[in-house]
Parts: sequence; C-alpha cells; structure tokens
Amino acid sequence: MTGVFEVIADAADGALAFNPLIGLRGRDVAAAAAALLDAVVKSPKEATGSLGAYVKDLRKVVAGTSDAMPDPKDRRFTDPAWRSNPELRERALTLG
Repeated sequence: MTGVFEVIADAADGALAFNPLIGLRGRDVAAAAAALLDAVVKSPKEATGSLGAYVKDLRKVVAGTSDAMPDPKDRRFTDPAWRSNPELRERALTLG
C-alpha cells in the first residue's frame, strides 16, 4: 500500500512543476529574448523602472517583509499552507 501513496505524492509534486509535455523550444526562448531586448531599446527608462521595481519587490519577498500574495483566483495556491508557511509563501510570490 505504501507504493500507492508514493505514486500519489509524486503526482502531486509534479502537478506544480514545469510540464515537460508543453516543451520549451530554443526558438521560442530566442523570440522572447528578442522581444524583451526590443522593448528595452525602444523604452529604456520604462524598462529600467520596471526592473528596479521588480528588484525592490523581490528584496521584500526574500526579507519576508512583502505583503503581496498571489491572485486569489489562482487555484494553485488555495491550500492555506501557501499563506501560513513562510517558505511556501516565498515560493508562491516568486511563482505567482
């Protein structure tokens, strides 16, 4: 019976991980990088401001002082453990 529980636990762990069936193609990554670079070249002030805001928010998350939470409609984070466990809360903020 233990084997069944291990299979269920593995499936639950894998449900939130990157889905290998979707795939990640090099040309898609290159296209996204090119679009990002194009946006930075066209609007460097906005890009720098956005990066600064992102870094500021990320510092708060790492320090544990962020009051941000994932969108309540995001079903991945409905378990109360995502809010009560500091480590999971930090992960939710970086994933969400």
